[in-house]
Amino acid sequence: MQIEVLKEFVIFTRYSNFTKASEALNMTQSNLSKHMQQLENELGFTLIVRSKKLTLTPAGSHFLNRIHAMLGSFDDLVVECQQIQAKHNKEQIIQEPPYPDKAAECYYRYVEDFRESNPDAPVRFMRMRRRYPKENLKYGKVDLALVYECGDTAEIESRYDQEGFIAKFLTEEPVVLWCSKHHKFSKRKSLTIDDLKGVPIMTPHGTYSPTRYAIIDYCKNHGFDPVLNVYKTDLQSEFMFADVPESVYLFPARMQEDLRLSIRGDMVFVPFKNDSFKIKSFAVTNKADKNISDDSDTPVVNEEFEW
Repeated sequence: MQIEVLKEFVIFTRYSNFTKASEALNMTQSNLSKHMQQLENELGFTLIVRSKKLTLTPAGSHFLNRIHAMLGSFDDLVVECQQIQAKHNKEQIIQEPPYPDKAAECYYRYVEDFRESNPDAPVRFMRMRRRYPKENLKYGKVDLALVYECGDTAEIESRYDQEGFIAKFLTEEPVVLWCSKHHKFSKRKSLTIDDLKGVPIMTPHGTYSPTRYAIIDYCKNHGFDPVLNVYKTDLQSEFMFADVPESVYLFPARMQEDLRLSIRGDMVFVPFKNDSFKIKSFAVTNKADKNISDDSDTPVVNEEFEW
């Protein structure tokens, strides 16, 4: 039984005349009459009394009363489903991870899980510039962002929740220090967070600094404000090749594999004692964006994913 034929029946009842109803439906009278006959055959009861004056049978009148509500609900359902499909087919703008670190691996897997469950939704990556992730999410520049934090996971997720976001923990990774071979830290086997007191820490000005606030919070949690050497540049590579022998860099540990860092023979990596300095990463989206945030069936990729 086709919905369109049911709608033709409703239109017919407004005129009780095949000629006028067929004109309103922009179809021939013979086709409308044929459709009504087919509908009656399919239903197993007569809808129309075909006499000099066309009227509905008692069964036809009852059917009409009930079919009005059903067609109204059907039309509403179609609109709702079209809206759902349009939302799921909407292009999803994903922040490109700033570093090729452990967080990026988990983040890319999370994005791939989304793509597999939403094959019709196009995905576009965007490199973060000056704005921070929450600003880009707030103003609709991105639908999913990667952020770095330090502190208790539940408290971080709660804070984002209060701000209108959903933050999902990805992983935790040790931080390593990168400095000149002539720096006082270069000969050390390991460091403590207190060693950073008064030491200039490199952070970019003209581009996005992904771990800046995590580093600031970590230092403050240990009783001191870090000294930041704000380096003006629009390029991450230029930031990493800066000649600043008195300053140090802080990176997620896996950044030791980054070619831009490993190729510099004048610099060395120094770990923190017992990997004591760690930062956490989260995938963050707006609460209103149900495409990404409500994927409760996202599979656990490894032990880092604790959805």
